[in-house]
Amino acid sequence: MKKLFFFILSIVLVFSLVGCGRNQTKLYILNWDEYIDEGLLDKFEEQFNCKVIMEIAESNEIMYSRIASRAADYDIAIPSDYMISQMAKEGMLEKINFENLDNYDVDNFNEALMAIINRDCSDIKEYFVPYFWGSLGIMYNTDLISEEEFEQKIIDLAADGKNAWNVLFDKENEINIGMCASSRDAIACALMALGRSVNTTLDDINPETGKTWLEEAEALLKGMNYKGWATDDLKTGVAGGKYQMALVYSGDYIDALYSIDDPLEANFKMYTPHEINNVFFDAMVIPSTTQNKELAYEFINFMIDTEISEEDEEEYGEDAMSNAYSNADAVGYCPTIKSIYEEFVEALEDPVSGYNGIVDQDAYYPGDIEGGEVYQYLGKETYSAYEEAYKRIKSGTDEEEPNVSGYILIGIIAVVFAGVSAYIVYLNKKEKGLNK
Repeated sequence: MKKLFFFILSIVLVFSLVGCGRNQTKLYILNWDEYIDEGLLDKFEEQFNCKVIMEIAESNEIMYSRIASRAADYDIAIPSDYMISQMAKEGMLEKINFENLDNYDVDNFNEALMAIINRDCSDIKEYFVPYFWGSLGIMYNTDLISEEEFEQKIIDLAADGKNAWNVLFDKENEINIGMCASSRDAIACALMALGRSVNTTLDDINPETGKTWLEEAEALLKGMNYKGWATDDLKTGVAGGKYQMALVYSGDYIDALYSIDDPLEANFKMYTPHEINNVFFDAMVIPSTTQNKELAYEFINFMIDTEISEEDEEEYGEDAMSNAYSNADAVGYCPTIKSIYEEFVEALEDPVSGYNGIVDQDAYYPGDIEGGEVYQYLGKETYSAYEEAYKRIKSGTDEEEPNVSGYILIGIIAVVFAGVSAYIVYLNKKEKGLNK
């Protein structure tokens, strides 16, 4: 009986603590998985006496649908370039008042990135603050195909007048290849293999066949029987030997390097085509769903802070990091803030920094990709055509099943809590009845 009493008491205390936190201001963030320093969230909560609620989206399209449907009152979201454009044009984002951001200075950001933004995204600059940037590439396992063998494939393709992206469309090797389970990225990969822009529209026709280049890209992808379609799992799949090669975001590749003791001894590499590629950036935006705009500005300002606070310096000494540096260190993608990138490059001179074999890789810095293009928002008609093409491509393929064990566990916990709550209510009613 005592055990039951203490068990119930512990549950009551949990509910009491939850009740005490109800008055805390909540900041709702929509982000990608493994795309922020979790320690910074704790630090922000403590500094601003709030609760950060982070939701994860697996694609830009999912981010769009959640904000459009007002699944929550999101205060911050971190979508990619083309989705920012679409959301801004559909009135789903607040314009950023940069005067509210003490740590913001446009000159602090990478010149190559800002040149791309000014060239391709000048009409939406007032809606976002750059977060990280990167490119697409071909990650391959050197235990399954040596660097020499891979490079020879690229040479042979060039001799046939084909670019490097065509290595992902080798029918004889399809059973060893992983493809990105994202409509925009998969179709862009096929378009690049065909030598076309990643921003190809329905008006772009192949004069030799009379078909649109989107139809040609769809046919190219349909002709492949890939070993698997995935997103975050592609990097671990290549590193673990499930795939010989795959289409991977540069930051995911870098993240895989961070996960091993010595990046110089990694059994995987990444080839980054320069002649044609997608250079992307993700950015912090304030959706129109926000209920805490002031706190949203505080969060953005907090994340781009390049100065080490006195408190952190006192607590951590030489190991103290600025918020912006700490986030870049945790995430792995190339930082958009110039000084943070320069700090990473300087750290290469320190043999124990952990950045050797990472920051100096071609895949890390997208600013040198001559043929880099940012995804553009191509309009609803073209967007729908991309989505429909992707559905047709994926029909009949075996996409990896999601891991539902976590959801089952959450369900079990919810049932247990509901049962305990009902039991507490029952006891309360019983006690009241006895006291009448």
